[in-house]
Amino acid sequence: MVALVWLSLGAVGDKWQQLMPTVPVTAAVFYIAVLISAGHSLLHLIAQVFEIEPLPSAPAASKEGETS
Repeated sequence: MVALVWLSLGAVGDKWQQLMPTVPVTAAVFYIAVLISAGHSLLHLIAQVFEIEPLPSAPAASKEGETS
């Protein structure tokens, strides 16, 4: 995940000056989504490795076999 964050950061920087031909928006908008989702996944992976508990505001996990 670290490699994906690093590579997508480079892709965003590389494509930032390039405009899309149909709308006046940078071509980096597609890579920004990859960067954000890779960073978010990295945070979840770190939380799992270090067994960090969820925030108190998060809903409690349901018990196995329990239905709502």
